Amino acid sequence: MLSLLSLFKQKDMQKQEGKHESAQSFNQQNQSKTVKQRGGSSNNKLSVQLEQISKDYHYLSDILIENPKSVTGFSHMDHLVLTPYGIFVIDVKDYKGNLFGTKKERTWTINGKINVMNPFVQVDNHIQALKNVLSVNEENPFISLVCFSNRCKLKIDEALREVSCNEVAIYEGNLEETINRKIHIARVKQEQQTLTQNDLTTIYKTVVRANITDPAIRQKHNDSIDTA
Repeated sequence: MLSLLSLFKQKDMQKQEGKHESAQSFNQQNQSKTVKQRGGSSNNKLSVQLEQISKDYHYLSDILIENPKSVTGFSHMDHLVLTPYGIFVIDVKDYKGNLFGTKKERTWTINGKINVMNPFVQVDNHIQALKNVLSVNEENPFISLVCFSNRCKLKIDEALREVSCNEVAIYEGNLEETINRKIHIARVKQEQQTLTQNDLTTIYKTVVRANITDPAIRQKHNDSIDTA
């Protein structure tokens, strides 16, 4: 089985072996924080779905890591799901109205009046930050999922609705189903898993270590987004 462990930073991993349980506890605390801080009921619904996924997978919520290329200096990810067939980077959008946009456009519009950044551009920035943290150069392990509330009507490229692609726009109620379908497709296409269980544990610990929990820094990041 092909392992990607050689792609990850070797940051004193021996010292981290005893921290897996605390990382799990931290993850659970983060999940409850996410519901309160970002997306309200949308993130609550997603968290319930994520709790139903296979025990062979890891998931993290409300992750903030450094990103020198970002305007704020950080990247915030609503949810990450780590599976043997890829890393799902999930962004939650609580838009209301008709959303128009194409894959290539940097700016999309709500009801033809309100401009918003193409969410897949945002997720790609998050992935680049993750790659820096994990020292991964290849694109293969990452899948971008953008979840929209049912109050939003997607008037976007049909290609972005295709579950077979690595950039997929979905409604919030379809998250668990989409992840399972993506993994099923990957199993059919691939003879080997992309990531081993050792890889997943290493990635999990590395992201937990890189996650910024300082309330002052998080508030500064949020303030910077509001004024951007």
